[in-house]
Amino acid sequence: MELVTLDEVFSQGEHVSVVKLDVEGFELDALKGMEQMLRERRIRYVVFEELRDYPAPTHHFLRDVGYSVFGLDHGFFGIKCCSDKGPRVEAISGLPPNYVATYEADETVRQLEHGLWKSFGPGRYLY
Repeated sequence: MELVTLDEVFSQGEHVSVVKLDVEGFELDALKGMEQMLRERRIRYVVFEELRDYPAPTHHFLRDVGYSVFGLDHGFFGIKCCSDKGPRVEAISGLPPNYVATYEADETVRQLEHGLWKSFGPGRYLY
């Protein structure tokens, strides 16, 4: 099996709206494979799980390439963005901590917290 980076796949200056990582502990390696795209702001959002405590190497890496990182917390009425900190971890639900990284911090928070994206929490039943 051949392994290629996102930087190699999109080497002609293409833009990507969302990258969703679910690579079971290899998030930093995957991010390094798209470093050029990130530095050139050709990826708008990176959504990922991070099991290590905040701030983990993934968070540092994303900040170093110019992205803001938000923990994604779910409340009764939808998603809450935790600026520069991890979301609550609930032992009952067993959900891993999720994050979004973006170069459009204010716009992202506005979209996430005001109904564009729905929560997976109890608030989803109220919409």
